[in-house]
Amino acid sequence: YLVSQTLAPRKSQVKVGAPSGEDQDELHEGATKRSQNVNPVVEFKEDLTLSTDRLDPHLVAYVWGKRTSMMEETVTLVGRALAPQHEFALQRKFTKWGVFDVMKGNRVADLRVKYAVSTTPGPVQDPMLTEVQQTELKITWTPPQNDHGAPILGYKVSIILEQSVNEGPRWLTLCERTKTLNPVYVIANLTGNRVYTVDVRAVNKVGVGDACEFQVATAPVNPDPPTKPWIEEARDGCVNVAWLPPGNDGGCPVQSYKVKMRKILGASKWNPFGPGESKAEWVDMGNVEAFQGEQQEPLSMYNAWLGPLENVACEYKFQIVSVTAAGTSQGSELSNPIYT
Repeated sequence: YLVSQTLAPRKSQVKVGAPSGEDQDELHEGATKRSQNVNPVVEFKEDLTLSTDRLDPHLVAYVWGKRTSMMEETVTLVGRALAPQHEFALQRKFTKWGVFDVMKGNRVADLRVKYAVSTTPGPVQDPMLTEVQQTELKITWTPPQNDHGAPILGYKVSIILEQSVNEGPRWLTLCERTKTLNPVYVIANLTGNRVYTVDVRAVNKVGVGDACEFQVATAPVNPDPPTKPWIEEARDGCVNVAWLPPGNDGGCPVQSYKVKMRKILGASKWNPFGPGESKAEWVDMGNVEAFQGEQQEPLSMYNAWLGPLENVACEYKFQIVSVTAAGTSQGSELSNPIYT
């Protein structure tokens, strides 16, 4: 509750409803009598603020009077006035409310007051992801349709970084309140190819407003390498190398696979003292499209015929690289060697 100052009344200086014509004579004749019945006025020039946990239907104002004499001082309840808190059209301007005797119900005074009810803002509107990178996201929004009586001071931005099945979402507050009213925020230090849940709320002097949760995703990353290739078949001086797609494409479908061959001329399975890794030569054997056939769908296994191989002693190993629109993977594990 709020309590105003205790002020002494004064005579009203405002004449209301002055008569004209023949009534002017009656006005002069009874001026003295009516001047004795002028109602006193008490003017409170105070700004009072009250914080509550809920918005009650009415603002209740109790008017008390204090009478002081030589012997004692008594406080009397003059009456009570009710002002609706949900009628926003009546707020932020001076309005007159009747003060009624609590016991008898008759009107004993008028209360002229300007009041305003403020609560937390509504949800922000139109959240949008405007710039996407692998580790950064830029989000924008528009202010709430209703600030509920108090200007917006800034925005609170939160994000779910980890979500536990048992404990539920764990929110991390990125910014308690933005320094400006510009509805834009850049979220940094993120992980590529990942979906995040973001919450943006408007803030006014009352507190943090309603939630506006939405999902955003970072840009795709380089894919994982395919599985270790193997020799499916060898004949007529050629080999058929096979492999499986990567377990993670990084957020973009694999478009093709680069096939590389590492060979060491003169190396033999039966000669451990022959040429070593320092003599290895890498050869780019071309690309294999990931989408094949009439349906243009990715396959569960890929292979490529490579050759012709050397007619002299040589050791061969093969490596596969995944290619997507986001980039290329690291090379796969080398295949087991094959010799000619």
